[in-house]
Amino acid sequence: MDSSWDVVISSLQDSCNANEELSLDPMKDTTLKGKDQAKTAQVDQILKHQENLEKTKRIIETAVSNIKGLLKIARSGSEIEEMAKQTEMGKEAKSGGKNSEPKRIRLSSKYIEAEKSGVHSNTQDKNSGKLSDEAEETAMKIHGRKGRSYYHSAYNPSEPLYAGCEVAFKPKGHNSEWILCEVTRVLSDTKFEVKDPEPDESNPLGQRFKAGWKDVIKIAEANKGLREYPVGSKVLARYPETTTFYPAVVIGAKRDGTCRLKFDGEEEVGKETLVERRLVLPYPARE
Repeated sequence: MDSSWDVVISSLQDSCNANEELSLDPMKDTTLKGKDQAKTAQVDQILKHQENLEKTKRIIETAVSNIKGLLKIARSGSEIEEMAKQTEMGKEAKSGGKNSEPKRIRLSSKYIEAEKSGVHSNTQDKNSGKLSDEAEETAMKIHGRKGRSYYHSAYNPSEPLYAGCEVAFKPKGHNSEWILCEVTRVLSDTKFEVKDPEPDESNPLGQRFKAGWKDVIKIAEANKGLREYPVGSKVLARYPETTTFYPAVVIGAKRDGTCRLKFDGEEEVGKETLVERRLVLPYPARE
């Protein structure tokens, strides 16, 4: 829920910045006057004004979409609380109301957000986004031992992890970022060796790391079959033309599943970044 409010607030700020950059008020006089050079300058000004209006319209549409999502969450929360009250009243009526203290059911915003983004630990249902049994068996024959990631979501598979598959990996370190890596060995169900594909002077073939199941997030083999993230979901996505994953917020999706994202810390007003769906991962919140 907090991430949706962040999108709404940042969208409103972006629209204000767009107005300060170039007024959104209607242009009073669009008649071309003067010599060719002056007319060209006037045309450029009109085109910039049109572009600014279209950009601001997209920003406002994003804000409205997130507000609708927040209202939907609020309504569903009220309905659940009402159902809980009715259930408790029914139990109390059956027990006669003597020496019985009704249990209070608290619906936290954290739980609502977890349900919205679909991020859970591996104790949840594991069927979504997995390989078929036949494909998994084939992968086992080719790659041998398999493992799994701690992070599981309805929007991204957590297993199987096997030698050769891609993962997002977070090296040990206070300020380290998640990076794109390849699993080179599966040491156990929850321990792996991974390789950074980016070579450096000391590691021309790529540096290797030991990783636990909480240090890796599986990257799906293909975009097909992956569910679309709700607008406002906080995610971890690979920034284009890099091997690094950064926090972002989903502001929409294209028909082919490509995600429209607003990366944290983007300085450009209203900037949207398109990222391939399989490279957009649920934001990892450790329990």
